[in-house]
Amino acid sequence: MSVKDAVQDGNNEARVTFQVQGDRELDDFTVIFASEDRGNVEQIRLDNANLTNADIETVRTDAPETGQPYSTVRIASEECPAEKTVDISLQCPGGFAGSDEEGGFCIMKYEASRSDATDSSEGSSTIAASQQGVVPWTNVDYPSARSACHAMGDGYNLSTNREWQAATEAVIGDSSTFVHGNNNFAQAVEDSSEKCAVDPTHSYDDRCLTGTGPSTWSTDSGVADLNGNVWERVYVTDASDGTVDKSHPMHFEGDAGFVNAWNSTGKYPTDLASSANSSFGDDDYYSSDNNDRAIWRGGLWDSGHESGPFSITLSQGPSASFETLGFRCSY
Repeated sequence: MSVKDAVQDGNNEARVTFQVQGDRELDDFTVIFASEDRGNVEQIRLDNANLTNADIETVRTDAPETGQPYSTVRIASEECPAEKTVDISLQCPGGFAGSDEEGGFCIMKYEASRSDATDSSEGSSTIAASQQGVVPWTNVDYPSARSACHAMGDGYNLSTNREWQAATEAVIGDSSTFVHGNNNFAQAVEDSSEKCAVDPTHSYDDRCLTGTGPSTWSTDSGVADLNGNVWERVYVTDASDGTVDKSHPMHFEGDAGFVNAWNSTGKYPTDLASSANSSFGDDDYYSSDNNDRAIWRGGLWDSGHESGPFSITLSQGPSASFETLGFRCSY
């Protein structure tokens, strides 16, 4: 038999589609999904399937309740005893890029826009979309951003802090992995020749239409504008409402400074310095001395070198909304 595709979606549900080949009849077989560490193994038995030459069959499984998602699949039968194990790939919706980090997820390639946004209007839809060359969706509070992602359908949500960080593909100490972006009034502070299509709805020539910068403003996976343009809301999964109190290790209780050390699991600073650290792209961190802080990532169109893949601010509560603040959804 021939496996036509084996994919995992953003909900970590997996499926395999295969076709019987040659003069064979496939009656009884078992489809075996397994995680990389073999901690999760799901065996689906199909009896009396009566599949013959050229028949196509698809078998699906729900996501594991805990642990790693399924990463391989094998079809075992007496008729085809030598079938090999096939890797399961991540399948993302249009406008999204996939990452194998964090158990596998898809994230918007572009800062979220309203689904009816254009290059001259933000639109009015309450459904988020990932679109290139349109006005980004700003002036949105934390609950509304999450609702806009949920409105896209089952499995969509506001990006988590860890997903957002993984999407940057930034490696500490390797500046070649740090994307450039609109951090200097519609151009890159790293190279003033790098410019974008300016958002005509904004009062000043400083904000860009989504994804209109050069290739240096996107990751290898095609995720754009993670450095500057507008701050992006994210949330954490280890707090009840996704925001952080002063007891959370991400919160520095009113301190600010340049990122100087990093928690590689939670994806946040563990130490701040008074001078910039090039290992973290000179990115900075700020927190107000309050509980219930919403998390913003990436920096702004005027943040200069202090914006980028390690930049974080905890300055406002979840109800705040500004023209400087947008978001991104994951699947």
